[in-house]
Amino acid sequence: MKSPFHIMIIPTLGCPSKCSYCWSSDERSPKMSIETVREIKEWLKDYQSNQITITFHGGEPLLAGADFYRQALPILSEGLAHLEPTFALQSNLWKLTPEMAKIFAEYNIPVGSSIDGPEEINDLQRGKGYYRKTMRGYEIARENGLEVRFICTFTCRSVERKEEIFNFFLQNGFPLKLHPALPSLRSDDPKEWALEPEAYGELLVYLLDR
Repeated sequence: MKSPFHIMIIPTLGCPSKCSYCWSSDERSPKMSIETVREIKEWLKDYQSNQITITFHGGEPLLAGADFYRQALPILSEGLAHLEPTFALQSNLWKLTPEMAKIFAEYNIPVGSSIDGPEEINDLQRGKGYYRKTMRGYEIARENGLEVRFICTFTCRSVERKEEIFNFFLQNGFPLKLHPALPSLRSDDPKEWALEPEAYGELLVYLLDR
């Protein structure tokens, strides 16, 4: 039996946000060329699978720009038609424009983004202004028919306010996807934001009870 296959394409490691617990690199980092996308298509053209899912990730994949996706999506969709490719995108949504949203909507691309709870809690660990920029992108996505789901990163600090965070997701009707902050590669204190396994276990029990 053939198995589904998942490919992650990272158009750039750059990111405009500077989340305290993240390793993200300079926004001016190099961006993937369309020639590389064609090479990906060639690499996969003889692959045998029931279906393939291609996720654009990063860094911040929207930094690649509208022209990149206008070219890349047909190359992959048509060139790998025998694999029935579906697409996904993981983004903070800051750079989303109506033009890009319309391109993604043509391919029914679901969008994953990140919000760590109410604005105050979110911006304490993701940076001032992050929440409003992401929610502005969220509105553009929704206006253009895109499905957006948020992932919440719990740190050793935000976990102390888990009830506020849970209620935020509940009241806004957002599905709660989560992951724990890992030790940062760029911090002088790698465990400054990291959520210890025991605390993560207690969080999971709390959420399951709720």
